Amino acid sequence: VSTVQAGGGELLKRIDAEKARPLGDVVWGIGPETAASKPELFGPYRLKDADKIFPDMVRADDLMAPFSVAATIIMYNKKLVAPAEVPKTWRDLTDPKWKDKIANADPSKSGSSYSGTVTRLLAFGRGDAAWAFEEKLIQNLKIIPKSSMAYLQVGNGEIPLSIAYEEGAYKFGGPDGTSGV
Repeated sequence: VSTVQAGGGELLKRIDAEKARPLGDVVWGIGPETAASKPELFGPYRLKDADKIFPDMVRADDLMAPFSVAATIIMYNKKLVAPAEVPKTWRDLTDPKWKDKIANADPSKSGSSYSGTVTRLLAFGRGDAAWAFEEKLIQNLKIIPKSSMAYLQVGNGEIPLSIAYEEGAYKFGGPDGTSGV
């Protein structure tokens, strides 16, 4: 067995490039939104214990085997953001005061960032209102290459905020507990 570690978007591009002559058999850890963007690259696989998993987590086409539930959160550095200023909602992140102060991984390279974007679009209604919100939010984002960099930059005090997965924020939230979610 040999492994390749990369962001979800990068892995998807590699699988697509190798589709005529695949060099891999299993993809582990990309989000369902990432896989659903290119379903033709995957074959069905039914877990032996699929009936024991929360039904909403199991896809009818068996193109994904669920392995976790991830919450997308707002991560902040407690030394850079005063308690009264901590964003409480996604809309709070569109305030012009946060321009270039929110780290967000490039969704074309990071599966978690892509999943977060899709989740926000679904939460805001999928239509024009959702896209209007996303376009306003993008104005404030500092796009970085990798999700892990977002956690580290907030934890190290390089940038005040990040849109992140809860698990990563907890793990990389700074050596002295300076980050919050």
